[in-house]
Amino acid sequence: MRSQLEIRSFTDAIAVAFGVRRRFSHAHTAALVDAFGQVVDLTVFSLRSSSVDTALGWAACFVSNETCSVRRMVLVSAVAAGEGRPDADVEVLRRARERFADLGVLVVDWLQCDGNVVHSTDLASDGEGWCLARAAAA
Repeated sequence: MRSQLEIRSFTDAIAVAFGVRRRFSHAHTAALVDAFGQVVDLTVFSLRSSSVDTALGWAACFVSNETCSVRRMVLVSAVAAGEGRPDADVEVLRRARERFADLGVLVVDWLQCDGNVVHSTDLASDGEGWCLARAAAA
């Protein structure tokens, strides 16, 4: 029996971020999660030209065309140390939340992992994503 990848908590999401970073030095993905915490899709974009927008574009296509019940999304990026831009990253997360709200998907967070540290864009701003995800799971 194949084990399913789950993201039910911030801890699970951090483990996924470290896993992506362990395999890729530069990559972006959107982990698409159903109401039970099962990851429905996690497609990694690892070309140098790939960005978080690449992953968001794929996620929008997947969610729009998939009959399964994707309810949450956690963006994950494997980055070099110090690569993030906190103010700009918060704006990317805010825009993603607006974009996917119309599709019924909560964009919980954008985690960026450099192999040693995981930076949570949600927790660096207002922490709203994880609060909403926790409330939905209860």
